[in-house]
Amino acid sequence: MEQIHKRFTAEQVAALLKGYCQGILDRTTVEEVLGIGKTRFFALLDQYRFNPNNFSLAYKRETPARLSAQIEKEIEKELMLEKSLDCTPLTGQVRLGESG
Repeated sequence: MEQIHKRFTAEQVAALLKGYCQGILDRTTVEEVLGIGKTRFFALLDQYRFNPNNFSLAYKRETPARLSAQIEKEIEKELMLEKSLDCTPLTGQVRLGESG
C-alpha cells in the first residue's frame, strides 16, 4: 500500500482527525479510511492535536539517503583488499595477488 501522504492531502487527514476529536467519527473508521493501524493513528492524532492549524504529513528523514563520500571510499578500499585475497577453501591458505 502507498504511503499516506501519497494517498491523501494533509487537509483530508486533518478533517478526519477533527471528526474524531469532535466525536463524529470513531477511531476504527478513521483507521480504515486511511488504511493505517492504531499506532500510526495515534501518532498522527498527537501531531494534529499539537498544532491543528499547521498539520502536515511531511516528515524529515532521520537518516541520510546516501553514505558520505568518505565512507563509500573506505568501503570500496576494503572490498578491493578483500578481492585481492584469494582464500583456498580446501587448505585455508591465503594467496596474495593471485586471481583464479
